[in-house]
Amino acid sequence: MLNKNIDQLVNILMENKKEQDIDREIVIFGLYLAMEIGLNIATAMILGKLFGMMIETVIFLFSFSAIRSYAGGYHCKNVRHCYFFSSGFVVIALLIIRYIPSNCIIHSNTIIIIISTVVLLKFAPLESPNKPLDETEWYIYRKRALINLAIECLLVFIMIKIQLYNISIAISLGIALSGLSLILDVFHNIRVSSCE
Repeated sequence: MLNKNIDQLVNILMENKKEQDIDREIVIFGLYLAMEIGLNIATAMILGKLFGMMIETVIFLFSFSAIRSYAGGYHCKNVRHCYFFSSGFVVIALLIIRYIPSNCIIHSNTIIIIISTVVLLKFAPLESPNKPLDETEWYIYRKRALINLAIECLLVFIMIKIQLYNISIAISLGIALSGLSLILDVFHNIRVSSCE
């Protein structure tokens, strides 16, 4: 059903195109990607609403994507797996934010930031088969990932200082998920290399 609807939409777009050299496969890929991202964001917002933690959800997603977009990381091969992993990580993050004892916030944030910083310094940015990086791009992506990391770390400590603990841990968990995504990608690539 979804494939049929996307094909119909692509046919309409291709009929009305002004540029003659637009590749149909690129349009299809772009539509699938937009739908996947939209569905993941919509689900995260619904989960945030159900938990009564919309602000924390938005901050967690923003913290994660600000680093992930430049650092790279693991991509599921299957859209369904991506959806369930993404939704699962949002649920886990919201449960941690809700139930972490306030006397553990400072230590937890510090540990998360130290480990994630080491991981990001070691591996970021990682290329994907769909997005190879030349030397200049690698340098630019690394610089942007690390600048975003530094800004987010600073925000965590500001939020702790002004006692907005839920916000601080939401940012830290976004940073942690960025680091975890890199580690998963590294292990995935090692496994694929050893099977060849």
